[in-house]
Parts: sequence; structure tokens; C-alpha cells
Amino acid sequence: MQRLRILALAASLVGTACSDFTHAQVNDGVGGSLLQGGPGKTLVEVILIATPDGGAQQAQDWRPVFEKMNIDLRIRQPLLDDKPEIKETQLGRLRQVTAIGVLDRSGDLTFPNRKFTRADGEKLIEWINELKSYGAQGTPKGKPLWGLSQEQFELVLKKLSAAAPPGLNGESLSTVIGRMDFPDDLPVRFSTAGEAAVRRLPMETLTLHQNVDGFTVATALAIALNDCGLGFRPNRTPAGTLELVIDVQKDGELWWPVGWPLEQPRPKAAPKLFVISPIVVENQPLDNVLAEVAAKADLPLLYDLPALKAEDIDPAGIRVTHARKRQAWMAVLPNLAFQGKLKVTLWQDEVGKPFLWVTTLKSKRTLPTDEEQ
Repeated sequence: MQRLRILALAASLVGTACSDFTHAQVNDGVGGSLLQGGPGKTLVEVILIATPDGGAQQAQDWRPVFEKMNIDLRIRQPLLDDKPEIKETQLGRLRQVTAIGVLDRSGDLTFPNRKFTRADGEKLIEWINELKSYGAQGTPKGKPLWGLSQEQFELVLKKLSAAAPPGLNGESLSTVIGRMDFPDDLPVRFSTAGEAAVRRLPMETLTLHQNVDGFTVATALAIALNDCGLGFRPNRTPAGTLELVIDVQKDGELWWPVGWPLEQPRPKAAPKLFVISPIVVENQPLDNVLAEVAAKADLPLLYDLPALKAEDIDPAGIRVTHARKRQAWMAVLPNLAFQGKLKVTLWQDEVGKPFLWVTTLKSKRTLPTDEEQ
């Protein structure tokens, strides 16, 4: 169904600078996921466990705060195995969120990973509103895995691990995305900033310039977007559904990475790079050397084109030299790349396909499993 919607929208243009780039990939509806359809309303209730050492004396001080937010508050004595937790129950289109916290003798409230004093009224209101909007998981912003649960992340990963369609090199970005054939329960949309950026970019930029045959949908899409200075990320909507959002790459933002750490030792992932042989490079263009090594090692070669452009680095115009010596190419590549202020690293796609990634020395990689700063 989503592909039919994409084709139906294919005539909608997004500006004269990129006249054939369409809104075809923009889905105004919210996508489905583990919570297909999403709730129509969210009710939040708070249960405070009064500690035996006097927490109950502070209970009445908090009641007006929650009444002001129209939150149902219950205060009770602890039960066996009581602990702070956030629970969510789905009843048709009604989502019930229950936040269980501890009220201690000082009047502080402790919930999972959160603590509020009487001076934290504004923070408490902000958190309650977050629960109303996003349910028990809270806002996805600033959390590992883009705020998805492990189950949600694995679901997205599985869907994006399908093989990308062949022959995408040289196609426009709209064509690349349209041929991906994303499932109905993982729709794709452009953010407002992403859409505006596409309007400004020339068609030469809105073209995939690299060969992504044999890669997963995720890696092919990440490369196609990265070539244009864009990126994508999975997003959990307030309704609890999942979608993919295409946006402009900005410092501090976390995008789906081009490749992941190898799941096997490097010599096993790329054995031909570790074969010892006589190696000599005499004043050769760096791009030719990299392409030759990649071909010998049976590895795809991908470039971080925006990073190279930002630092005005052209591998075709850089000449490199390496004195004759018996070595493995894996030991020689760092030196050759360094001569061009670049680095070459081994990564893999979502199903374990290894490849060589060429980027600048200044470039840094952040993975969604890392804590965002």
C-alpha cells in the first residue's frame, strides 16, 4: 500500500532547483509498529509509596501539585517487592500509564531514573507531560537507540536488513528511495528542514554517486542520503508507532550510521587485506590505489563525500608513495590515507557484509548504542 501511495504522489515536485525530486517519499500519516494504530488518549496516574520512616507526613504537600495537573494520585503503604516502575496498559485506543514512585521522609519523589524535590515542580510537570505524550517509554530524544526499546530497535533493524535493489548508482535520490519499497508499518517522511534542504540542492547533488549493490536497504539509504548531506533515523511517535525520518545532518544529531563495527575479527572479515606480499606505491593517485586495493581484497569501497568536500580533499588529486616492502595492505592503507589527510576503516552492513570506508581524519563516528551527550 505504501508503494502505491509513493507512486501516486510521484508527480508532486519540491522546487525548481530539484524539479524531479518528489514528495513521493513523504508520508503524512503516522506509521504502525508494535502498537499499530496508536492510542486515542493517554491517562496518567501516579502511585506514591510512603516509606515507613515518615514519608506519609509529606504526602499532603504533593497532592495539590498533582491535582493542578489533573493527575490521579494515590498514596499507600509499601507492599511486598514494591519498587519504582513505569507501567503502560493498552485498552483499545486508551493508553493507561501508571508511574509508581517512592515518597521518602524528606518529601522527595523517586521514580525509575528520576528524582524530584519540592523545588523541582517544573521538571515534574515536564515529565508528566512527556508521559502523556509518549507513554511509559517517555520522549525518544537524547536516548540510546533513538529512544526505541530493544524490541523496537531489533524490529526496525530486521526490516532495514533486506537487500537493497540493484542498479541504484547514478539514480536520483527520489528514485533510490522509491525503489526501496519500505513496508507499510515503517513509513518514510522528510522533516521540514530535510524537505527545505532538498528544494535548495541541485540535481547533481541529489544523485547517488556510489555503487551500493549487494548492501542492505539501511546502508544503501544511509549512503544515498549522506552523499546529499542528509541522514535518517527511526522515530517513535507519540502514538507509539514507528517511522523513518529524513533530515539535514547537524552536529550533535545521531543518524543511522553508514556501517557497524565488525562482528568477526578483521583477518576473517577481509582475509586478502592481511596477506603479506611485496608492496610498492610510486607517486600514484590515492583514489586509484584505494580502488585497486579494494578490488584485490574483494571489498566494496565507499566514500564519506560530504566530509571530503567540507575539507576540500580530492583523492584523485593526491599523490601517494610507499617504499617497497613486504607487508599486508591492512598495514599500508593507514599510511597512504594519512598522506591525503584521510583514514580508511573496515565496517560491515547490517547483515555482516564488510566494506572499506574512506573519510577524513577529523570525522567521528557515533553509534545509537552509545549514550548521547
